[in-house]
Amino acid sequence: MSARTSHDSTSSPRWKAFFPIVDAVYVMLALSVCVLTGCAPLLVVCFLPFPVAETYPWLCVALALSAPGIAAAFAIYRDHPVLRPSHFAGVESGVGKSSSSSGEGVPEWVAAPYVEADAGVAVFRPFFAAYAKLWKRSLALSAASGMLLFVLSYDARLLAQVSWGVYAMALACAIGVIALMALMTSLELAVEFPKAKFSALLRNGLLLAVFKLPITLGLAVVVGIYVWGVAHYPLPVLMLMTGLVGYLIWVGARSQSKELRKACAI
Repeated sequence: MSARTSHDSTSSPRWKAFFPIVDAVYVMLALSVCVLTGCAPLLVVCFLPFPVAETYPWLCVALALSAPGIAAAFAIYRDHPVLRPSHFAGVESGVGKSSSSSGEGVPEWVAAPYVEADAGVAVFRPFFAAYAKLWKRSLALSAASGMLLFVLSYDARLLAQVSWGVYAMALACAIGVIALMALMTSLELAVEFPKAKFSALLRNGLLLAVFKLPITLGLAVVVGIYVWGVAHYPLPVLMLMTGLVGYLIWVGARSQSKELRKACAI
């Protein structure tokens, strides 16, 4: 009897260290469902049985309509207690206390937490609450980016008809990648700074995407691999990897805006 008690007491900390990983995996899988729900217009257009040459205008519109879902996911990544390093460190060290942000000492222009500190592993309700708060600003940002992507796509289609157009098409593709990554950075800034001016969000998103070009290219590679995976293994990649890829994009966008947030004394 004493040996059994001793075994349980020694194995208990190992199980406690395992629980945060299980929580994080569940939250990521749940976020995959949330992001796919928020990006339903983009999914519908991507899986339409039509060539890209005919669907690219609808792709731009669908991207604009899906941006609020991406912004809401960024809000969950930012504030969910299960995804914080303290969640893992606290349980492993036996402290049992989560270092939740109480909002004390945070400037008034910075967004309050979108997820309550005692949310546990709840994802769906915080996601749609963040969606309701962020949809107007994120839709406006994505509309501007969608217009630029449409113009670039239209020009690329025209340039494809001339012999020297391949060089201009390469330039248009490069600008399009920067514009897409600038949108991700602008959405991250919109999550952080809900009172920022629309023009400031667009300008800073574009400048950060350009001046932090290595991060922009890295995020483009991540998105490219994800798109390739969806094209070849749609169901498993969409359900298992969407939350993780969204997290990587958020981390990259947050890294780009790190110095800006420091300048704002966050």
